[in-house]
Amino acid sequence: MLLPLLTGAASDDCQKKLGRPIATARIATTGKIETREFFVSHSLVRVTSEGNKQCFFATGDGLMYLPMHRSWLIGPFKESVNLKSPLKVITNGHLMADLVQKNGIWVDTNPRTNLDWDFFDKFEQSLKDYKIQYRVSREAGKDKPWATLQMGSERYVLIKIGPKLWAIQRPGNNWLDASGDWSFWFDLDTGVWLDHRWPAIEKIEAPEASIEQKLAAMPELDNGWSRTLEEFYHRRLLDPKEDAKIRTHALERMRTKPSWQNIGAEIEFIQTNPPDDMLHDATLALRARNPKGPVFTAGTDRAPVVKEWTDWWQKNSSNKQ
Repeated sequence: MLLPLLTGAASDDCQKKLGRPIATARIATTGKIETREFFVSHSLVRVTSEGNKQCFFATGDGLMYLPMHRSWLIGPFKESVNLKSPLKVITNGHLMADLVQKNGIWVDTNPRTNLDWDFFDKFEQSLKDYKIQYRVSREAGKDKPWATLQMGSERYVLIKIGPKLWAIQRPGNNWLDASGDWSFWFDLDTGVWLDHRWPAIEKIEAPEASIEQKLAAMPELDNGWSRTLEEFYHRRLLDPKEDAKIRTHALERMRTKPSWQNIGAEIEFIQTNPPDDMLHDATLALRARNPKGPVFTAGTDRAPVVKEWTDWWQKNSSNKQ
């Protein structure tokens, strides 16, 4: 791929203003020294020999693979990108995620997040210790799908340079690291960034949705589980304006997944003076983590029950994982 660039004959006149070459090679053969300068943006190679300068057009992708730095030849062949807060992910000019870290956990600045958090976790891990398949000129990404990671003043550019091949431009570099570790990114569009349950969630949370429409859509969310779905159920349970049937359905689904996040939402719920039947159901759900906790019964004093659960939650706060 590079050999024609290093041996091709030059017989054309050169343009006067070519700018700076991306790379220069000096070739010594039988006592003769020849200088070759490579101009990717013009697809030209300028050959200087014995004071004479002539050019030839370089076709194909060979110019893209010319070593622009010693790292192309000696490595490193593994690199890492550690995502830092705040983080903005932009794909082809569209904001896909605007995230910050709180207590070591990534959260969306949009409280009604629609992110597929499972994909985000895989995405974050794939950037750590990625293998560099090869390095290529930034020009190889011209007119290709792209995304950016903006972390404060740091900006990384991600470019899809092949059907299943992404490359990254690190800050300060004018070349790309291509890696086969990122084939699961596909186009980094809404198809991978958004939770596939989001259309049903939107229907239920639409301001104009009737209770009948909401109840009809709820079963669409009954299979599987995700962080986006979990946060949706929290919103519905804790919304005092939500219909009791929707809140009860949310509580039933959360009861099957007794994560500390769900337990925390249930604790918050019992502190909002809910109806007797829902307080009873919520204290039963809390027993998934504390089998000895009290269960509220209609007609009894709720205050001691709520206090005991609140005290238990505060006491065990260091174990919330």
